[in-house]
Amino acid sequence: MRQSYEFKISNGPNALSRLKAELDSSILTRIVEGPARMAILVAADELVSNILKHGFLPGMDQLLYLQIQADDEWIEIKLRDNGKRFNPLAQARQASLNGDLASREPGGLGIYLTLSLMDESEYEWNEPWNCLTLRKKVKSEHG
Repeated sequence: MRQSYEFKISNGPNALSRLKAELDSSILTRIVEGPARMAILVAADELVSNILKHGFLPGMDQLLYLQIQADDEWIEIKLRDNGKRFNPLAQARQASLNGDLASREPGGLGIYLTLSLMDESEYEWNEPWNCLTLRKKVKSEHG
């Protein structure tokens, strides 16, 4: 049975903490457990926080729509925002974890790790919207 949840997130204070609390305490407990649940929580946290921090301009009325759909085989996350144009798939690169932190170039590690947790990812620019779709295979109860 397919389930769907949608959220509208503005660039106001506490937007991320409210979303995380709702995802963690109610929605994801109904649709998935185990490693897939943790992957979805990490992906939503990382991507939404990046959009709020880097994609939205202070004082602008910008929006982020998050949709999570799940069935017995897949969980799909769709993010759509009207912040700065940004393709995380083009920016994701494997960051080196060697050497000291001071010599490493900042950025990219969170997105890289997030995308590596997913099985499929797709980005599209539909002006003025960044549209990102992530899919994670979940273990079917039937096999």
